[in-house]
Formats: sequence, structure tokens, C-alpha cells
Amino acid sequence: VSTQSTGAKSKLPYEMWSCLNGQNKKEFDMLTPTETDSCAFEDLFKRRALLISFREFLYKTHSNENLSFWLSVEVYKYMNDDERKEKAVEIYERFFLPQSVTPINLDFPFTKDIESGLGLAKRDLFSKAQREIEKMLKYDWYPEFVIQSSQMKHGGAKPNPFLRSETLNNYDFVVKKRKDLY
Repeated sequence: VSTQSTGAKSKLPYEMWSCLNGQNKKEFDMLTPTETDSCAFEDLFKRRALLISFREFLYKTHSNENLSFWLSVEVYKYMNDDERKEKAVEIYERFFLPQSVTPINLDFPFTKDIESGLGLAKRDLFSKAQREIEKMLKYDWYPEFVIQSSQMKHGGAKPNPFLRSETLNNYDFVVKKRKDLY
């Protein structure tokens, strides 16, 4: 997604791309709008700073549970059978129960399919729901994030340490497991 079409001429501030891992400022310093083409949605899972910034954007728009769910499912996929059974229930209770604190917005058939597969906790139990959430992240939220990022001025909202911590922990785990992220 390019911000060229929005007519935005500003550069993305360094704060949007910096992160807690001590990476050199030059690596992220002042991306121009035309360079956001290199920040495709898929880059979220290759660049920690981009993922953190996107997570904080989702938090401000009250939709960070979508990325939390997506990352939780990525971790779930790499667990052994016993760990997956426990994690499946945890994911279900956190994101699918009506009384959940962080429910994701998916149609009832997704919930029903997951509910019926909880006992087996197969590796692909959440795959359909994860793909649906990924579509929402990619086509609904990420373009808005790029546009707002290009218009953002220095000194935006303070980062949320909990979101950074949870995001980085899941990110680091998935990166270790998925060789294609390097």
C-alpha cells in the first residue's frame, strides 16, 4: 500500500519504526511515503518495529485483539500435542466466549467449528479463523495504519509497554520457529 495516492508528502517519523531491541536509528530513519511500498503487510512479521507500531495503532482503534489472536495462533501451531490442548482452551476462552474480555469479531460458524474441535486440538484448529482475521488486518486495518502513519507528526501517543512486551514475546517465538521470516 502506498501513501502516494493520499497525496501525503510527509515522511514517516522515526518513532514509528524504532523499537526496544536497540536497532540502529539509520535502519528505520525517516521512511518516505514511496518507501512504504516496501512496508507491505507481510513485512509486519519480518520487522519488529513495524509490528509494534501496528499493534499500538490497533490498540488506539480498539482492535488489537485481532493481532493478539493471530499471534497466539502462530504460537499454538508450533506447540506439541499436550501443550496445544491447553493453549486451544486458552485461545478459545480469551477470544471466542461471549463473556471474553477480548473477543474477536467472527461469524458464529467459526466459533462453532473451533468449539467442536477443542478436544482434539489439531494444529489447524484455528486456521480458518486466523485466515479471516488476517484478511481483516491486511485489507481493513493495515492500509489505514499506513495512511495515518504517513500523516502522523513527531511526539504521538506514548507506547503501551504491555502491548510491546506481549507482541515481542510472541514475535520472537514465531521468528525462531519460522525460518522464512529471516
